[in-house]
Amino acid sequence: MLRLYNLKGEEILILRHSRKIDSYIQGEAFEITVSKSKDGTKEMSFQIPIHIDIDSIQEVNERWVNLQVGLLLRYEEKDDTVDWYRITEIEDKRDSLATCQITAKHTSYDLNRKGLGKVIDLVDTPEVILNAILSGTGWSVGTISSSLVSKVRTFTAEAKSNCLEMLNKVAEIFKGYL
Repeated sequence: MLRLYNLKGEEILILRHSRKIDSYIQGEAFEITVSKSKDGTKEMSFQIPIHIDIDSIQEVNERWVNLQVGLLLRYEEKDDTVDWYRITEIEDKRDSLATCQITAKHTSYDLNRKGLGKVIDLVDTPEVILNAILSGTGWSVGTISSSLVSKVRTFTAEAKSNCLEMLNKVAEIFKGYL
């Protein structure tokens, strides 16, 4: 399921009710793809029709009208995990299908712009290091694998590193994943 939320976290509307192709409802998002880049950031893209037919009359698609850059998308993956994305681009295709292409970055991508100027030099557990990285970002540490909780490693980050780079480095030194 794909849902659209405003910046206050209030649900605006459902963009896609089901992952099943045979249960498509006119005007819903389609061709939903999620990809992962080398640095671990996820990106979602999908298309949505600009117009729909209601009683043989072409109307503007309500779902299209509500889409804006910056709004949040909540996506339930095939394994029922929930992921959040932020709309970064809306490309009006106006081709024969009269659709638009939506691109959204995983909300963790926001961490690319945070943490610059922060210098960290610690020898500690993953929780302590992660809390140091995420302090002041609005993000918090989630669940840490019991096999990693008590491990201690040396972590150093320079002022030119952003939070996402630092988090990926922590995953690497502890042989974990984000």
